[in-house]
Amino acid sequence: MKSKLLFYVSALIGSALLGACMGDVFTPKEDPTKFYILNSPVKVESIDGLNDISVNIAPVKIPEYMLRQQILIQKGSRNEIDLSDTNRWLEYPNDAFSRVVALNLSRITGSEDVCLYPYVSENPNAYMVRIVVARCAGELGGDMNFIVRWHIFRHAAGKPAQKYGNRFFRTYKTGANYEEYVNTISEAFYDLSLEIAKELKKLYQAEKNADKPAKK
Repeated sequence: MKSKLLFYVSALIGSALLGACMGDVFTPKEDPTKFYILNSPVKVESIDGLNDISVNIAPVKIPEYMLRQQILIQKGSRNEIDLSDTNRWLEYPNDAFSRVVALNLSRITGSEDVCLYPYVSENPNAYMVRIVVARCAGELGGDMNFIVRWHIFRHAAGKPAQKYGNRFFRTYKTGANYEEYVNTISEAFYDLSLEIAKELKKLYQAEKNADKPAKK
């Protein structure tokens, strides 16, 4: 009788302990994952004389290793990359980069005809901007190298195609956490957008002056 009693008591204790363990397993836990997006600055530099310009933005090209939602940072050497499972892009980086460049250019120029692929301007003389990112990585609390090639294509009706381009290379200081790191990337793409907008103004004004009839 005593052995049966001990058996039942042991079984009850075992069930209680198992229930407690299983309860801990199935108790909902907060997801530690954080999602980030790129943003245009609250205030931007406005460039006059471009509010009627038409610009098509091609999808920004990025290295294959960046085609993921995990935010990557450099660790130690220039060849070591760390991927964060809990700090992610809300959209794929190439989409984020394209979107923020289009937004920046629209705000800087004041033009409502800045289109992001697959949408294109109805203006047959619209400029085309293409951007290729070679590197956009750095350490938390360290340096981030931002290396880009960009081109402006002009296919004006009745004129030969023209191509202008440049290399954008800057090193930025990053913050100690992922939010500040993403803010640094936003800053880099704003600086790039501003440089492209300034070149667009040079081209746009030069073409307008060339189209003016010569004074007699």
